[in-house]
Amino acid sequence: MKVVVLDINCLIQILPRGASHRWLFDEIQNGTIAVAVTTEILLEYEEIIDLIFEPGVGSDLVELLLSLDTM
Repeated sequence: MKVVVLDINCLIQILPRGASHRWLFDEIQNGTIAVAVTTEILLEYEEIIDLIFEPGVGSDLVELLLSLDTM
């Protein structure tokens, strides 16, 4: 299994369903790729994703990531 650390800018690019690199997020959800994170990284994900998309999306993303067996 591959383990990656995603910069917030990369994460923003792979989230939209129509994104050309969406496959990476799909692989993370499927458990093929693991994401290495710290509490600080998760808090940054939540804060920035809420600003870019809409409030609540960031916390949903963090909840999803924490629920994965690869975390």
